[in-house]
Amino acid sequence: VYLNTQAIEKAAFTLNLVYHYRAWYREALDVFEKAMRALEDEEQHGRALALTTITLGWFYLRFGQMADAEEVFEKAQILFHKLNFTPMAQAQEPLIGLGLVAVSRGDYAKAAQVSEQGCRDCEARGDIIDLPFTYFMPWASAMQAQGDYQAAKQYAQHGCAIARSQNLIWFL
Repeated sequence: VYLNTQAIEKAAFTLNLVYHYRAWYREALDVFEKAMRALEDEEQHGRALALTTITLGWFYLRFGQMADAEEVFEKAQILFHKLNFTPMAQAQEPLIGLGLVAVSRGDYAKAAQVSEQGCRDCEARGDIIDLPFTYFMPWASAMQAQGDYQAAKQYAQHGCAIARSQNLIWFL
């Protein structure tokens, strides 16, 4: 079976947006599950598999399938590091997803740890797109859920300040 992995790489993010904004979550889950199965050979399809996997994780989160989300976010994390792959667009840092899974399970210490690592990773590779997300979503959420509203506010404000400094208007 021939797979045009370059086309899949280009389409993954766009389809992610279309499916999210149209609220076609079930369709997205089906499409990205099929794509992930088709791309199983990571040696041949590494980047496309990484992008498909991270996208699938977000749709698993939408359906509350935390075990599945955690599994694919962990797989994406391994692929991203193995391939030395830098995310190309927002919400492609696997640690954001892993942090949100931890928050949803009430494991706030893990959420904070994963978020801190995500921030370090984003800063190290100069990923100004995912850095505000990492501060804002899992880290601020974990602090808020624990009742540490001051820390939650600081992380959220820091994420917004980064977005503002980079003119990421859509984030604000």
